[in-house]
Amino acid sequence: MAGSIARITIGIAAADADAWFTSWIPAVFHVVLAAFVLTLAIFHLRTKEN
Repeated sequence: MAGSIARITIGIAAADADAWFTSWIPAVFHVVLAAFVLTLAIFHLRTKEN
C-alpha cells in the first residue's frame, strides 16, 4: 500500500515523471486492493484470538 501511495505522490509532485507514475487507474486499484487485504487480515487475526 505504501508503494502505491508513493507512486501516486511522485506522479502528482513531479511534473516530468514517467508515464508509469501518472497512470491513475492501476495505482488506485492497488491501494484499494491493499486496503481490502489488510482489512481481511485484521479480521482473521481478531477471530483467531477469541
